[in-house]
Amino acid sequence: MRSTIIVIALLGIFENQLGFIGANEYDLHLCMNNRTVTTKIIDSQDSYSCSCKVGPYEGPVIRDDYVHMPGIGSHKLHTEAKSWNDARKICNEEGGHLAVINSREEETILLNMLNASRNNITNATNTEVAFLGIHDFFKEGEWLTIFGHSIHSTGYANWSATYWGGQPDNKNKNQNCGALIYEGGLDDVFCHESYAFFCELPLSCT
Repeated sequence: MRSTIIVIALLGIFENQLGFIGANEYDLHLCMNNRTVTTKIIDSQDSYSCSCKVGPYEGPVIRDDYVHMPGIGSHKLHTEAKSWNDARKICNEEGGHLAVINSREEETILLNMLNASRNNITNATNTEVAFLGIHDFFKEGEWLTIFGHSIHSTGYANWSATYWGGQPDNKNKNQNCGALIYEGGLDDVFCHESYAFFCELPLSCT
């Protein structure tokens, strides 16, 4: 999970776009998928400033079946294997989404979860990988997150150079879903096959 700093000078020309309410009051709406966002607002007329950090929820735990790591995110490994689309639906039902990795630190956490639970994975095509929220449905080789962003913009696009000769290999020209390999790195796999999968809870304001 990356940290993004956004600094906004509230000049009169931007008041409508930022949502001017009244004297020194602005209604600013930001949504940065899967990142920690620090927003600093400065009123150039009155030298007024304030900041708000949006990150993983650090108050009382919303779901005790997720692993909560401040500054990284909240994740759960489902060990009952599903197809990519069924996995996506299950994550949504839990109030989350298929996980999107944003850093090596986040990869390490997910790898630890996967390797600690491989013996518990059931009904899987194999236990070496777990689905993530990435795909190349729209154009072969153009890998996107479930939010529609290029994986190169996430901070993590580490395809394995060694797993089965290097990835992505688009076996049979039909491997369009992404997964994390137990030894590290990404793999492209068949979406209809069943694998364990990672869900991630969305960010909350703290």
